[in-house]
Amino acid sequence: MTRGTGLLIGGLLLSPAGGALAADELAPIKRQGDYVSPERVEGATTIGPARAHALWQKDRPFVDPRTKTDFQVGHIPGAVRLQNDPDVAWTREQSVAGEQELEALTPGALRQVAAKDEPVVFYCNGTDCARSSNSVALAVKWGWDKVYYYRRGFPAWQDADYPVATAEQWPEETRGVDYYLDHPEKARWVNNMCDKISFNAWTPEQEEHCKEAKFGLLQFLQQRSEGQQGS
Repeated sequence: MTRGTGLLIGGLLLSPAGGALAADELAPIKRQGDYVSPERVEGATTIGPARAHALWQKDRPFVDPRTKTDFQVGHIPGAVRLQNDPDVAWTREQSVAGEQELEALTPGALRQVAAKDEPVVFYCNGTDCARSSNSVALAVKWGWDKVYYYRRGFPAWQDADYPVATAEQWPEETRGVDYYLDHPEKARWVNNMCDKISFNAWTPEQEEHCKEAKFGLLQFLQQRSEGQQGS
């Protein structure tokens, strides 16, 4: 692939064949049968983008339980990354040595972000991400009593045109086009982050992430279009 091939330029997602998809087609998209997060978590308050933004404006702490790659590419400004992998048991009840202790969601780490009687907001990559609901449930279990579950997460925050932050240096390791083809909603918000960076200012790492996300999203939209035509 060459620079500028299949990229979003001037509001159009250009395909390798020269076709274009209007930017308004990039609405929230998911594959049929994908995971959908619960609307509520017992003991917590579910909030939408406007309430989340109001809490952010009041400097309430936000916890981002996503991967380091996701956080570096884009996050809510000021959020603290305490990674939570629902399928990995070591993040639950006790810390472990090394980097994981500093970055994992544990009671001790959460206490450094907010006291148990203080509000705290959790968010993830939208309704197809289990990390926020699982993190909220853990916080309630551990005794936090003002827990906010921002269910729609970073994509909806981005869609509302609220401030976003990104790391100066994105990870060298990329995920590949196939990953984004299988995770179209993630491809969409990564694509949106790429559009906030001047095309001429992309670092080599950003270029690779952006190309993969854009081509993965393009392939997903093409497959969806072909499926609709054949139905």
